Amino acid sequence: MTNKNSLEDLDGEKIVKACKLGSSIGVKKASGKEEIKLAIKECLKYDDRVIVEDLLTNYIELNQAIYLK
Repeated sequence: MTNKNSLEDLDGEKIVKACKLGSSIGVKKASGKEEIKLAIKECLKYDDRVIVEDLLTNYIELNQAIYLK
């Protein structure tokens, strides 16, 4: 969350995660301000910064690994 955002601006379904831990450790799904606040508090146990992003639905995620010799 940047300085321009505040907890009061957060609502709806969000994904909350620690900045440094990738896409699996410390990731929380939260709905509404109270759940989002609790998720942020939990993620701050893993890092001093968190990312809060909208929950995306109806999409396909693709990952591609590249191996170079």
